[in-house]
Amino acid sequence: MFLTRGSTRYTPILNMEELINILKSQKEIFFILLGWALGLSSSIILEKYKKRLIKNEIKIGIKNELHEFRLRLAATNLHLTTDRKDITLDYAKWIKPYYKILFETDIYDYMRKGPQIAKPITHLSDQEFLKCLIISKELGKNKLLITTPTFPKFRLTYLESNYNSIAYFGESISLNISQLKREIDNLNESIDDVRFYHNKTFETLSDNNRLIVEHNITDNIESLIRETKHLITLSGKIINKLG
Repeated sequence: MFLTRGSTRYTPILNMEELINILKSQKEIFFILLGWALGLSSSIILEKYKKRLIKNEIKIGIKNELHEFRLRLAATNLHLTTDRKDITLDYAKWIKPYYKILFETDIYDYMRKGPQIAKPITHLSDQEFLKCLIISKELGKNKLLITTPTFPKFRLTYLESNYNSIAYFGESISLNISQLKREIDNLNESIDDVRFYHNKTFETLSDNNRLIVEHNITDNIESLIRETKHLITLSGKIINKLG
């Protein structure tokens, strides 16, 4: 037993039973605290794991949508360029990998409205591919181009629905995605402008006003060609950063 010195004698402070009870209660408190700590840490670990799964799911969804988006942009750019501009070797080299996917797979069959080449792209040199594009351009000169219901505006529905989660990917990617969203809005405004001026061509106009309308159509189409190509580059940059 534990003793203390009194004025004349030693007196016991705790007997053995009381000491055992105290130790038992301390042991119970220890296990309670241990269980609380483990529960807290497991909740934190579980939350981190959950966030990682959500982040990975959103990343895959955004990347898949951006791949599709880039091909739609490429198809639009091809239609506009072959109708309004001279096709150069540099352009043929740039559009070739997109053209291959668009016109040699069944996935994007609904996009096959531009110039088509019978021979598989993989069997063509860049020069041969350029010649085929030029021939296709000549054959399609008399066809109507854009500003029809088959030329819709661009939307990234999955990205928009998960826009509040882009912070998961860090500041750099978040800024790029915000920039992409703004520039898609600008692209869609150009599409609206082309459609607006196209509809004006069916109205009775003075010669001067008709020239103005045609000039505005040309300017907006030039903008669309530049914007679609730029957005292909920007979206590819985001895909690469997402990893």
